[in-house]
Amino acid sequence: MHKILLLSLFSAAGFGAFAQNSSKKPLDHSVYDSWQSVTNDRISNDGKWVLYAVKPQQGNASLVITSAKNTNKLTIPRADTARFTNDSKYALFLIRPYYAATRMARIKKKRPDQFPKDTLGLMVLGNTAITKIPGVRSFKVADKASVIAYLAPSDTVARPAANDTSRRAIATTIAPPTREGANLTVRQLLNDKERTFKYVTEYQLSKNGKMLAYSVVAPRRSRDNVKSGVYLYDIEKDVIKPVSTGRGTYRNITFDDAGVQLAFAAEKNPEKALIKPFKLYYYNTAKDSAIVISAAGAPGMTNNWAVSGDGRIYFSKSGKNLFFGTAPIPKAVDTTLVDFETAKLDIWNYKDDYLQPQQLNNLQRELRRSYLAVIHPNEANHKLIQC
Repeated sequence: MHKILLLSLFSAAGFGAFAQNSSKKPLDHSVYDSWQSVTNDRISNDGKWVLYAVKPQQGNASLVITSAKNTNKLTIPRADTARFTNDSKYALFLIRPYYAATRMARIKKKRPDQFPKDTLGLMVLGNTAITKIPGVRSFKVADKASVIAYLAPSDTVARPAANDTSRRAIATTIAPPTREGANLTVRQLLNDKERTFKYVTEYQLSKNGKMLAYSVVAPRRSRDNVKSGVYLYDIEKDVIKPVSTGRGTYRNITFDDAGVQLAFAAEKNPEKALIKPFKLYYYNTAKDSAIVISAAGAPGMTNNWAVSGDGRIYFSKSGKNLFFGTAPIPKAVDTTLVDFETAKLDIWNYKDDYLQPQQLNNLQRELRRSYLAVIHPNEANHKLIQC
């Protein structure tokens, strides 16, 4: 009797809840789009400041910067990807274009260079003034110094807020935008010194903020005597040193923790070459130039394999080991065949791990797949060990 009564009570409660919920708006895609999530949450090193981004499923995000006591709260529309500097004095973030504008560019299938661009925001914590640098492709902050670097076209102008009393108002711009690269600006926030380099494609700051490494791909008919290659810039001494010269593709520039060792992947093959394998370059600040320490056919390298241009490159904590990616050398494309006369066929087998649509969807990722290897850069034979 008690069990029946209990069941009846649950049934009545369930029916009442159903009747109550039936009058509410049903859950469909329009409801999901309004759901928000908190991301990119960070705390400054001194523990006095907090930031986080509030993002809807679709629409414009907003960045919140507030003191730990929840005072001096500032909300910045469309901002995310934020960082504090090591000294807890500055905050940097990207202000995204309006979601509707980006969506329309995708609908119209515009080229990447025609899409709305991001804006870099810089502010002193405790001050609501925001200096904005439009058209920024990317930015980086030194882990242990108030030094920043950002890549932007030459027509970029830093626009300080009306109540910003800092002496700098315009970022130096010295080169026209090119297909090869853009202007790289490195700026010391504490003394407001900065320098800009032309035609930069890749760059990296050392953790201590004393060194900047960057690669240059200059136009063939450059009139300003800028040469392609990898360069090392001593930020404190304001001195530039060439590390590796020559036109090519440079990727994954990385420093060790001490900022005295440098490594990167590069290929300097002729443009008409059908196969362009990468090589691993290593540089020590005590040396004159970078040297190749691994490539196709090097000690320990698998036959018909080479250094991957897509794999991550990084040093161990001690700096004695250098990790990088290896991958099979792709087969040369037969250029004698015309594209529309070439037969194309996708075959799926029931023993395959993935269905054919998923295989096609993952094709580009699989082509970029690399396999971890390690090498001791300071040893004479430079033999790699495949992990």
